[in-house]
Amino acid sequence: MNTERSATTLVKRGLKKAVRFLLSIRLIRQISAGLTRASWFFFKVTYGRKSPQRFTIPLASWKPAGGSPVVAMRWMMTHLCPYSCSYCLVNRDILEKKSKGNHAFHNYSVAEWLSAFRRHFVLDRLSLTITGGEPMADRNSVIALLNGLSSMSTVECIRIDTNAFWEPEQYCELDRSKLTLNCAFHPGQTDEEAYFDRMRRIVSSGFRVAKVNYVFFGNQMDRYLEYKARLGKLGIPINANSEVHSSRTEEEQKFLAQELTEFEFKHKVMRSPTFGKQCLYPSIAYQMDYAGKVSVGCFPLVSGSFFDDRLPKRPEGPVPCPSRNCYCTDKHVMLEDADPLRAAAINPLAFYREELLNLHGQGNIDG
Repeated sequence: MNTERSATTLVKRGLKKAVRFLLSIRLIRQISAGLTRASWFFFKVTYGRKSPQRFTIPLASWKPAGGSPVVAMRWMMTHLCPYSCSYCLVNRDILEKKSKGNHAFHNYSVAEWLSAFRRHFVLDRLSLTITGGEPMADRNSVIALLNGLSSMSTVECIRIDTNAFWEPEQYCELDRSKLTLNCAFHPGQTDEEAYFDRMRRIVSSGFRVAKVNYVFFGNQMDRYLEYKARLGKLGIPINANSEVHSSRTEEEQKFLAQELTEFEFKHKVMRSPTFGKQCLYPSIAYQMDYAGKVSVGCFPLVSGSFFDDRLPKRPEGPVPCPSRNCYCTDKHVMLEDADPLRAAAINPLAFYREELLNLHGQGNIDG
C-alpha cells in the first residue's frame, strides 16, 4: 500500500512539474508577443519622425543628401556547417519547411539570387553581411555568387562570417576585391596547428581578414594571450568574443574589460539594456534568411520577399530599440550613445578591426 501511495505521489509531482513547465512556456510566449507588439507600436509612432542631432554624422554617410543611400543587409544564407559547437543554435541538417530548405541555393539558383540583388540595388548601394552556418561550405555556389556581387558597382563591401575550415587554394577563382572575412576560432572543433596554418595561407592568398573571434565559452582565458600573439604575427587582431548565453566570472570580466573596446564590453559582456533607446539600424538595414524572407532590421513584422518587386519600407530615421539587449557589433554601433564616427562607417567590420589593432598596440600592422 505504501509503495502504491509513493508511486501515486511521484506521478502527481511529475504532473505538477509538467504543468508548471508548460505554463512557464506560455508566459514566455506571452511576454515575447507583448514585446513584438510593443516594437511594432514603436515602429509606427516614430516612423518618419525627425532625427535627433546626434545622428547627423551617420545619416550623412548612410543617407547622403543628393546621393545614393547605402543599405546594410545581414543575410543568413545557410545553416550548413562542418562544425557542431555546443553553444550554436543552428540546425546543421538540411531541413524543409513548406518546400523551403535552410540553405539559400536549395531554394533558388545563384542566378535567381543575383537577379534579385541587381533589381533592388540598381541605385541604392549595398553593405552586405553573409552569415550562417558556414557560407563557404557550398564552394561552387558561393564563388559564383560572390563574383557576381563583386561585379556590381553598387556593392560597397561584402563581409563573410566564417570558421575558416576551408582550404584557400580551392577558392583561387574567387574575386576578393570587395570581400572581408570575419573569422572564428573554435578550439574544440579544429586541430590548432591546422587552423593557424590555414589562417597563414588564407592571408598569403590575398584574403582580407578583419579579425578572428575567439569564442569565450567556459574558461578560455588560459591560452588567449598565446593565440593573440600568433595571430598578431599575421597582422590579424583577436577579438575576445564572449558567448552571449553564458555569464562571465568577475575574473573574466576584468580580463575582457582590458581586451575589448569599452562599448563592446558594455554590450557583449555586461549585456547593457537597450530596449527603448533610439537606434538608427532599422532605418538603414534589412535582415534576410535563406528562403528570401526579408524584414526591416530588428522588426520581423515589417517583412516581405526578396523576390518581390520592392523591399519593405524602412523608417526615415532612428526608432526605439525593440530588444532587451543587443550583441551584434554592426547593430549596437547605431545606438544613440555610440560613437557617431563608428556608426558612420559603411564597413563596420573594417572600422572595428582598426579599433582592436589600436587597443592591442598593433596599430602599425598591415592586415
